[in-house]
Parts: sequence; C-alpha cells; structure tokens
Amino acid sequence: MSKPPPLTPLELITALAGLPDWSHVDGALIREHEFPDFRDFIAFVTRASLIADAADHRPEWTAVRRKLQIRLTTHDAGCRVTHRDVSLAQSLDRLFTAGGK
Repeated sequence: MSKPPPLTPLELITALAGLPDWSHVDGALIREHEFPDFRDFIAFVTRASLIADAADHRPEWTAVRRKLQIRLTTHDAGCRVTHRDVSLAQSLDRLFTAGGK
C-alpha cells in the first residue's frame, strides 16, 4: 500500500473551510469539545473509537473530565495531515451533529 501524500496548503485551506469546528495547529487537525456531562462524553468517545477503528485510523485523544481534544495526523505521511484525516474529521463531525448517537 502506498503512503498517503500530505495535503497541499490549498487542499488544507479548502478542507478547513468545510470543517468549521476544526483548526490546523502544529501540523495537525484539532477539535475541542466540552460535553454537558460525563456520560455524554464517554458515549461519544466510545462511538468515535468505533468509527476511527473502521477507518483504520488512530486519532490522538486528550481527555479531562468532560473536555475532549481530538488531534488528527497520518503517521504514514510523516505525521502530517492527509485526506484520511479530513475524512475522519468529517465522520466525527457527523457524530457530533447526531449528539454522539
């Protein structure tokens, strides 16, 4: 399998235009979210992990109480952002929109 190429600057700008809750920080796509309660937080992370696993992608998660930070890069592309990261971000956004359900 070939390594996915990192996004070009123009591709990254275009991708971020469609991901308004995400930012590009230190070479990664980042989204932060605070959940109304711990139960919603755990439910989201559980469902999101299944989506990430199905995509064969491993996001970096930072969790403190009800606050979650998701950091996406592609290891096979030198830990840079690729279309795989954008696709996972879009899938996670749909989960956020659905209320984690």
